[in-house]
Amino acid sequence: QLLMASGSTGATAGATAKKAGDQLWKGTKKTAAKAAAGAANGLVVATVLHPYDAALYRAWMRQRPFLHKAQWVNPWEGLSQTIVGRIYSNALWIPLYDMSLTTVYSNMGVGAWQSWVA
Repeated sequence: QLLMASGSTGATAGATAKKAGDQLWKGTKKTAAKAAAGAANGLVVATVLHPYDAALYRAWMRQRPFLHKAQWVNPWEGLSQTIVGRIYSNALWIPLYDMSLTTVYSNMGVGAWQSWVA
C-alpha cells in the first residue's frame, strides 16, 4: 500500500524488486567467484611452499642449518593442516579486501587508496 500511495504501480515495484534481486545475485556470484579463486590460490601456494615452510620451521626449532639433510626427511608432514589454513585465509582475504576498498572509495573518494596503501 505504501508503494501505491507514493504513485508506484505494482508492476513497477515488482520490476524494481526484481532488479534489486538480480543485482544482489550478481554480487553474490562475484563474491563466491573471488572466494573460490582465493581458495584455489591457497591450495596451490600451500602445496608448493609447504616443504620449504616445514624445513624452515624445523631449522628454527631444532637449531640446525636450513639445508641440513635432516630438515628434508619428511617434507609433506603437516600438509593437510597447512592446506586447510591457507584455503580458509585466502578464500576470506580476497572478498574482504575488495569490500574494504569499496568502503574506502565510497567514504573517502577514489584517491583514498594512496593513504590506504601507505
